[in-house]
Amino acid sequence: MCGRFYLDENKIDIEQSFDVDLNQLDFQSRYNIAPTQQLLTITQDQQGKQARRMRWGLIPSWSNGIDSRYNMINARAESIHVKPAYRRPFKRSRCLIPASGYYEWKMEKEGKQPYCITRKDNELIAFAGIWDTWESKSDKIQSCSIITTHANQSLEAIHVRMPVIISAERFDSWLDPTIENEEKLRGFLEPFQVPDLIFWPISKAVNSPKNDYPEIINKLS
Repeated sequence: MCGRFYLDENKIDIEQSFDVDLNQLDFQSRYNIAPTQQLLTITQDQQGKQARRMRWGLIPSWSNGIDSRYNMINARAESIHVKPAYRRPFKRSRCLIPASGYYEWKMEKEGKQPYCITRKDNELIAFAGIWDTWESKSDKIQSCSIITTHANQSLEAIHVRMPVIISAERFDSWLDPTIENEEKLRGFLEPFQVPDLIFWPISKAVNSPKNDYPEIINKLS
């Protein structure tokens, strides 16, 4: 799964990497982004790529609104095309979610040990996501889910699942709302290549979303 991540790139790097303008958004680095919080997403429409703030945790357009009984922060790649909450956004409302890295917890003798996972080349990560808009007479909420798949050979030692990561050369195709072919779309949902990701153990301070500072990602000595 993917339940926490961080984004500490500067605004210019994000704009250049995703071909978007962040001037309309109050951007700042975050080191412990958690479910239900606002996160940065990249979408595409007839005007081109757009940077948007969205709630992490999908709220389907047809639902009654936020319901704490349901956890929709992640959508499984294996069933995204059939689940009622996900299948329409998967075809028509896909997004990219920029990240510098993410956190995962491994069960060890002393309990769950958190790890920081990032790209070996220090390039930005782009999670594959889906989004939707829920509206009432008085409110409008845009929200999203991160798509997950089975872990690659290296990461399965920490957790059996990982977020789907989209490579830069596939950004345009993934975001293109005119592409609705299910077989083609599911072809994007493969684990990221093993040599391209590295990881290390970090402090359990990351367990609390209140702890949001750069030292969170430091390797345990």
